[in-house]
Amino acid sequence: MATAVDYLAALLRSRLIITEAQVLTSPPGAVHARHVVAFPKLMLVYDGAIEYQIDGQLVRLHAGDMFYRPAASAARWTLAPGQTCSIGWCEFRAEPELDEPHHPLLRATSDVPLELASFHRIRDLYQRDDAPSRLTVEGELKAVLGRFLPTATPLFDETISDGFTSDASRGDDSVRQAVAWLGRHFAEASVATKVRDRTGLSPDHFRRVFKEMTGLSPNGYLLRLRMSAARFYLQRSDLSIKQVAAQVGYADPLYFSRLYRRYWKSTPTADRKRQ
Repeated sequence: MATAVDYLAALLRSRLIITEAQVLTSPPGAVHARHVVAFPKLMLVYDGAIEYQIDGQLVRLHAGDMFYRPAASAARWTLAPGQTCSIGWCEFRAEPELDEPHHPLLRATSDVPLELASFHRIRDLYQRDDAPSRLTVEGELKAVLGRFLPTATPLFDETISDGFTSDASRGDDSVRQAVAWLGRHFAEASVATKVRDRTGLSPDHFRRVFKEMTGLSPNGYLLRLRMSAARFYLQRSDLSIKQVAAQVGYADPLYFSRLYRRYWKSTPTADRKRQ
């Protein structure tokens, strides 16, 4: 398992792709149901406090805390009545795939305005979604990770288990692992069938638990992974549209182009011209 410093060195050598970025304030009493994401998430609490449960263990995060959530971890969070919380966060993946820490990391920052400004820039650049912005946002994220990882410490005394505590079913564990596997293998042929078969669950049970934990159907989640990767390749590589289609799992470039246009409301050719 990689140490935080080893992980940072590998990240700085890799291409980082932002898959989601937000800066927001949650209202009093807000609750986010247990959910799993395929990629790591870095978060800054810049005002208020939040109770965050990750893989069955509870931590209270306060203003100034920066928090790293590993890929495929399962989490839920709540705010106390009358308590708001303001956070900045971004979800990202690395190319090539890296050996990352499998436990959450925590660091208290002494310069909240600096880190908050970085999360605002990451959010704004991510939303622009053009080639120059993608280059700049990658550098901004690497700067934040460079300040965070060298002094971040494991959130819990022991490496957390791969499953939930006793209140979680085997189905939860299997689907969580399925989400992680999809993040690494989304371009493979027949991947939707492969990922369900790996869980050993019935098709109906698998679809129900998957949607509960991700907010999307398995096919919807797979489409999100593929379309996000496709847009990245179109705007950040010299691959042809046919090559991009194959790179993200589509043998038919015409079918890929129809899906892409339906998903992004833009054609692959138009997004290629935005470079």
